[in-house]
Amino acid sequence: MRLWAKQKFGLKLSDHGLTDISSGRLVLKNPKTEKEVFDRLDLQWKEPTERNNFDDVQSKRPGETMSFFESFKQGDLVKAVKEDEEDHAWIS
Repeated sequence: MRLWAKQKFGLKLSDHGLTDISSGRLVLKNPKTEKEVFDRLDLQWKEPTERNNFDDVQSKRPGETMSFFESFKQGDLVKAVKEDEEDHAWIS
């Protein structure tokens, strides 16, 4: 969801909500539910138990894909920048 927010909308997703990266303006402050975040990011709501992989999250728009994920394969090392520190995660 963080990558979708950044790539699709230019937003940073954190525990505090969604922030516009270019302006620093908070566009969704302290959401009460995860569904609020899904709605703002135009994603289909799924219960946490239905989200086992990063590709389980789907756009509400038919045919719209997270094309930036298509080149990722199992075992790839993905680099994501979190604020000023670097974080790495393996795709399993």
